Amino acid sequence: MDITNRYYKHMWLIIALLCSGCASNLLNSERIEKKFGSYGIEIIENTGSSRVSFLYSLDKNCQQNLSLKETQIGIHCKQYKTLAIVKFLNTNDVIDEHTKILKGASIGATFKNQNWIIKKENILISEIHNKENQIINEWSNNPDLEKFAFQIYDISLKKNQLQLKYAQIIEIHNPNYLIIDDLIEIYDESYQINAAQITLASYKTEIYKLLNESKTLTTTIASLRNRRN
Repeated sequence: MDITNRYYKHMWLIIALLCSGCASNLLNSERIEKKFGSYGIEIIENTGSSRVSFLYSLDKNCQQNLSLKETQIGIHCKQYKTLAIVKFLNTNDVIDEHTKILKGASIGATFKNQNWIIKKENILISEIHNKENQIINEWSNNPDLEKFAFQIYDISLKKNQLQLKYAQIIEIHNPNYLIIDDLIEIYDESYQINAAQITLASYKTEIYKLLNESKTLTTTIASLRNRRN
């Protein structure tokens, strides 16, 4: 192998190593916008200590067929990609950022814009069958979309000498956006789905409890059902 070929081989190796984490470093909001061309967040419930929201993209064809006023609202064109349940853990050291997040700002984008280093610590990657929960079943509205991948992870922050664990997040993804194989490929953590069944069952029980206790979420899903009709 001559010097030129060795040089290019080494350069491609370096590029590959540098980009091996590119997909996992994308924020969920960035991934949705990259894949579907738009991104938004709809806050369903916000208690100060927790937040329930839908991350969505907008159907371009739908927007073209609506009036300007309806397009601005976007309610008929929202395609919900991720249902996110956030439990805030430590907010005292990030009051300004936390205030923006409580008002509807993206968690990842808010801290990224303020030069925080964001670390996602995976706890569990698994699936929920749409028949296991009424809200998930109505969200899917499609018998072919049986399994919804979900991920549970902690968000830790670092800036200068300050480090803190900000929140624990449960993200349930529409199969039209991400399936479990996608999550495993993105985060390269296939072992997560081998969690002990008792642990998986306990997490699922907690998720269902959070979903079913949210009256606002139930109302939102009902509105979604009426919109389809």
